[in-house]
Amino acid sequence: MTATPKIFTDRLKRKADLSDTVLASMDDEKIYGKNLYTYTFSKALKEKLLAPYKVIVLAVDEAIINATIQKRLKDKNSELILDDTTKIIGCYKALAQIEKKDEDDDIKPMRRSLAFCKDIETSDKISRKFNQAIDEYHKLVPESKTSLNFEIKHIDGSFNGKDRNKLLDWLKEDTDENSCHVLTNVRCLSEGVDVPSLDAVMFLHPRKSHVDIIQAVGRVMRRAPNKETGYIILPVGIPFNIPPEQALANNKKYDVIWQVLNASRAHDDHFKSKMKALELDQNVRHLFEVVGVTLNPALKAMTDIVDELSLHARSESAGLHIGSLACETSHGDNGQGELDLDVYIDQFSRAIKPIIVDKCTEPNEWGNWASNVAEVAQNLS
Repeated sequence: MTATPKIFTDRLKRKADLSDTVLASMDDEKIYGKNLYTYTFSKALKEKLLAPYKVIVLAVDEAIINATIQKRLKDKNSELILDDTTKIIGCYKALAQIEKKDEDDDIKPMRRSLAFCKDIETSDKISRKFNQAIDEYHKLVPESKTSLNFEIKHIDGSFNGKDRNKLLDWLKEDTDENSCHVLTNVRCLSEGVDVPSLDAVMFLHPRKSHVDIIQAVGRVMRRAPNKETGYIILPVGIPFNIPPEQALANNKKYDVIWQVLNASRAHDDHFKSKMKALELDQNVRHLFEVVGVTLNPALKAMTDIVDELSLHARSESAGLHIGSLACETSHGDNGQGELDLDVYIDQFSRAIKPIIVDKCTEPNEWGNWASNVAEVAQNLS
């Protein structure tokens, strides 16, 4: 019995056949026998045993982190790199629920979160530099300051059981509404953690283990009183001077998006229909959202919602000239640069959606999509 069955996609199975590699996929009856019973994610949601999840991709303008902020974050022993500092700002925006305006939005600030980093050194640095980075950002953009106070701590596999449990108890604490506890780690908290009140998991870097992602995502789906949704937060930096489709093409720093979404397959038996909904231009805002974070708070953080986008035909949707308008000029005078940034984030959002559909579906899944339109409508109702 397992909550995270290891099942390989048809694409990986074909690759394994070509290389004479043997895969032990748990849907192979010759190896594991017949499936006795499956308790699906959708049934657990319906019976309110699990909380629904939402994936938020934070497209953070790298220009937010100017030379002044970067210099102030240096010390003689360590320095946060630009990409990590950018992600901290994005995580702050998401946890504080800044710019949530719609009446259907959950606008309460998040109070408990796990942050997964690429290595122990980075996890430790982020825990020590998080609040300093936020303070420097507030100096640059005073309007962004909120009443939410962050407490950040680090944990890794070298911690003994007593210290580990102490930190988990700290994470579980019933804090006041203006406090948020964040525990940074690499992988030691991907399993064996029971914090039902956890609001979010944040993946700051791509992961090496698919199973680690599946288990980490499962942490945020636990049901708790007054918990409406578990959030999966993916902060990524966007380079303003590069067309979006070029920035997204084979760029390893965006791998975390495809990895996390593909890992959702192991939990979500309606995952295929949700990908079809993206292709059919359905409104899946309650499941997936791209939020742009810019220097100018008056731009409303440029939240771009799937139901406002055209996602037809993966090869055509990306557009031949996407990003060209935004990249013709840089941050300039009289607000022109800010307007161009506004346009760029919109184009980035449009460019990433069809790539998600491409990265997260099997090639043969679209041959009979028309016969499943009813399923899409039913699952989104």
